[in-house]
Amino acid sequence: MSQDDIVRVADLMTAAFCWPRERWLDALTAMRDRESPAGYPRFGYVLEHEGVVAGVILTIFAAVWSEGIETVRCNVSSWYVTPELRGFGARLTRRVLKHRDVTLIDVSPMPHTRRFIEICGFHRYTEGQFACLPALRLKGSGVRVRAYRGEDANRLQDAAEATLLTDHAAYGCLSLVCETPDGLIPFVFSLRGLRRTPLTYAQLVYCRDTDDFVRLAGPVGRYLLRRRSVLTMIDSDGPAPGLTGKFLKDRWPRYYLGPNRPRPNDLAYTEAVVLGV
Repeated sequence: MSQDDIVRVADLMTAAFCWPRERWLDALTAMRDRESPAGYPRFGYVLEHEGVVAGVILTIFAAVWSEGIETVRCNVSSWYVTPELRGFGARLTRRVLKHRDVTLIDVSPMPHTRRFIEICGFHRYTEGQFACLPALRLKGSGVRVRAYRGEDANRLQDAAEATLLTDHAAYGCLSLVCETPDGLIPFVFSLRGLRRTPLTYAQLVYCRDTDDFVRLAGPVGRYLLRRRSVLTMIDSDGPAPGLTGKFLKDRWPRYYLGPNRPRPNDLAYTEAVVLGV
């Protein structure tokens, strides 16, 4: 996609969504500059009418690793077609659905779109968000939490995980490790502003297993608290045992379609970090 195409798509997305034009330009530039698996579109698909971009569906393809096996995952994001051509929107959808070897995910479907993606074959893999106050958990004394450093790479489970932590720190996330008797346990968080306050909340973007976060929530939460982040949001199907908080059913449910059901709380290389959604 040329710079002129990026500008045209940004103009359409600005008209369709509440983000300012500069933010869309930054997001599309980040998509242009990131590593992407060979053979898959870097940006997604557009619908043109008489030389004008009238529809777009953004796709973020990424190689992900699970138990030493590499697979490709695609975050389907930011679908829009102008009202007068909405009947042609199915063409964009079909182009994405043809990637049957890829696991498709939608991590931020708007309520009015959920019935449509379910008709397309998507299924929920988490039901909502658990908003918690992890610093209140007293367990975990003696665990040290700190920012990930390059020299930690050999102490992680594999090179792909080390790359993930490095990449997400470059995206502006908090890439952390907990020093435990069992070795380093990594986490990635995206900090986001709480409206009308100077505080932030942390969205859990990556962990090996949600149980790791529950077990180490106390020291991790206190580390986040020192950075003015009181609240943490995690993907969940209900309350997390031992954590103080509230389950928000239907708040950011996650959907998938394809051969590999995603793990909860693995939003690595998705719009949550690449686009900052």
